[in-house]
Amino acid sequence: MSGTIADPKTRRPLLTIPHSTYPNHNGGNLVMGSSGRLYIGVGDGGGAGDSLHNGQNKNSLLAKILRIIPNKTGSKPYGIPTDNPFVGQSNTRTETWMWGLRNPWRFSFDKQTNDMWIGDVGQDAYEEIDYAKAGQKGINWGWPLREGFHQYNGAKPPGARDPILERPHTAGDCAIIGGYVYRGKAIKGFQGTYVFGDECTGELRAVVQSGGRVAQSRDLRLNVSQLSSFGQGPGGEIFATSLHGELYRLDPK
Repeated sequence: MSGTIADPKTRRPLLTIPHSTYPNHNGGNLVMGSSGRLYIGVGDGGGAGDSLHNGQNKNSLLAKILRIIPNKTGSKPYGIPTDNPFVGQSNTRTETWMWGLRNPWRFSFDKQTNDMWIGDVGQDAYEEIDYAKAGQKGINWGWPLREGFHQYNGAKPPGARDPILERPHTAGDCAIIGGYVYRGKAIKGFQGTYVFGDECTGELRAVVQSGGRVAQSRDLRLNVSQLSSFGQGPGGEIFATSLHGELYRLDPK
């Protein structure tokens, strides 16, 4: 790479995940974490109700957040971090960082604490945001046995964790879009607030957590039609994108 222009000659496939013929719940976003670890969000492969049975299958790369070390050179395109939660276990993909996810379309790390926030798109009734403190790993988020705080297709798996919040479809939500924890300077009194939204309603919302529970929640009274994703600048300011092609920045009133 030279300057800010990517050199296509340096392209190297790292990981290929075979998918079924279903057109949905494939890849999500990619996040480069600390020490060169790459986190990869992958849906359950599509079909209603996890019909491919990947949610609770630790021997599949689907329905997971994966964690690998990309290699620039050498015969192996990536390596497995030795502190991944399932290293050394049989019948388990060691790339796995977290599992039991339906479609973790957007996830992020808090720039200050390194806590993880996951927007996991729901099935018919509930959307959810999952929260894990920095360093927590190997968490089973319960899909397809759980949807939000509720039973979906069986009993809650032993040790599975519920989300920090859910949004019911009765409120108009249909596809949650995970965002970022605000760490900018422009909006006073907004530090530590997690911003997220929903594609169908376009509404942007915010929560503050304390001890892994929602301590504050509010509607930001902002709307992005066909909200598709969020971004965060180097200074911690938050941006939102639309499928219509617009890019917005959250600014103080």
